[in-house]
Amino acid sequence: MNRTDTAANRIPEKTAPPKNGAQDLRLITPPARRVPNTARYEPPPDSPKTREEAQAIADHLAQLATRDPYVKSAFAVVLGPYAIVGIDVKEDLDRAHVTTTKYTVAQALKSDPYGSRAIVTADPDILTRLRLINEDIKRGKPLAGIMNELADIFARLSPQLPSQTKNRQKIDGNTRPFSTPGEKTSLHKVPGPSPNAEPAK
Repeated sequence: MNRTDTAANRIPEKTAPPKNGAQDLRLITPPARRVPNTARYEPPPDSPKTREEAQAIADHLAQLATRDPYVKSAFAVVLGPYAIVGIDVKEDLDRAHVTTTKYTVAQALKSDPYGSRAIVTADPDILTRLRLINEDIKRGKPLAGIMNELADIFARLSPQLPSQTKNRQKIDGNTRPFSTPGEKTSLHKVPGPSPNAEPAK
């Protein structure tokens, strides 16, 4: 049987070693080049090992948040992978100003290793829950229940993930798909038959 002389069937030739002390170019490593528009990767900090360490970090984040002139007080909880900062803003702020204040606080926290992954909220109910969780941690309450509550708060505040877009929520008795971030979804029913409806016989 004759073999077709193709690149796939050829046996690679052995490369002879360089002679007369010549340098093998295959062993030269090119110098590292600085790639524009890139930043050095900084791994996230380790989770706090003790309650005291976690509480110290939480108090530090709360102090950073209260530096904003529109924040009256703040509570933070840092436990395991969770870092949540609740802010109590001045009563005379409108909704747009509250949103701006949350963004400003979040930007200020970015310079801190733990604050960079913190979620900031101005929700009064969640602020109260964070204050109670802080007290439970100081009293030595078992962490299992606290972690469950933090996971619930975190899920409520976290941005929607693309994998969740197939879920549905009820609004005024009607169901509609969740919109993806930045997408506008109409709440009105589209007139006419459903696109999935069977044709009339």
